[in-house]
Amino acid sequence: MSRPSNVGYQPEGDTPVLIAVVGMTGSGKSSFINLASNSSKMTVSDDIDSCTDSVNASDPFDVDGRQVILFDTPGFDDSNMSETEVLGIITLELEKQHRTGQALHGIIYVQRISDQRVGGMAKANFGIFREMCGENSLRNVIIMTNMWSLVGSDSLGMARAKQLEESPKFLLPAIQKGAVVVHKKEDTREAALNVLRRIMTNHPLPLTIQIEVVDQNKPIDKTKAGLAVDEKLNKLAEQYEKQMQEQLAAAEAARERRDNETRQEQLEEAARVRDALNKLEADRRDQAEKYRQLQKELAASEERRRQAEDNSDTRGGC
Repeated sequence: MSRPSNVGYQPEGDTPVLIAVVGMTGSGKSSFINLASNSSKMTVSDDIDSCTDSVNASDPFDVDGRQVILFDTPGFDDSNMSETEVLGIITLELEKQHRTGQALHGIIYVQRISDQRVGGMAKANFGIFREMCGENSLRNVIIMTNMWSLVGSDSLGMARAKQLEESPKFLLPAIQKGAVVVHKKEDTREAALNVLRRIMTNHPLPLTIQIEVVDQNKPIDKTKAGLAVDEKLNKLAEQYEKQMQEQLAAAEAARERRDNETRQEQLEEAARVRDALNKLEADRRDQAEKYRQLQKELAASEERRRQAEDNSDTRGGC
């Protein structure tokens, strides 16, 4: 079967354009939605702590005669929730949309151009996002760089953007599958609307995680995105274990030198890392239960939908 083309697609006038906005905590997702929708509905944080703990829809607003709805989402690096919880929250909303025949016209992934470097966790989070979308729907993804006012010069920003786009461990695989990079250099509503216009004529496509959970009835932890979350946690546990062993080795070396002050510092650091590792392992043990609870929520959501349909059919037949 040939893949549907976005070229020349004109959405029906009464169908709202649905666009999800995703990205790391503090990347400017909520601010972008407020700017584009000309509202202050989304709570914006002034620090690194997340203010978004659920999927929140903007009020419908007009763009070139079309009604648009934007969805604000928590980041996979959320300061208050685990990756498992974030994936479940986003999946629950996507499941509801898929079961009711709705599909996103596109997704905007917000990337700070002001970041001097992109760490391993950011790359892992983008990998989870890619698995959630799937290769087929990446053509409906806009990777939007923002916060250009925090960069020293336009040339420096473009040099950073080039590095991001050419990184095989970050943006390049998505770009090769059709994702498009757009630079929002101005903090104006028109600049935000221009980004939306790039998506509004897309042919809506289901995401891989929607197909997996709804059509294939997979548990969330067995989806490609769920497996990517588990892989990220595995790597993080390995890093903690390695760091703890290094600290203990340094403490032993200090003991042999009779450097008690350094030895105590290394032991305290090893204890801190051990606590972080224990917390991570505890979170992972809870992961299976969290996924089971999320599956129950998905099942309950489907049952409510069916009951609503049955009630509607009953009233219609009277």
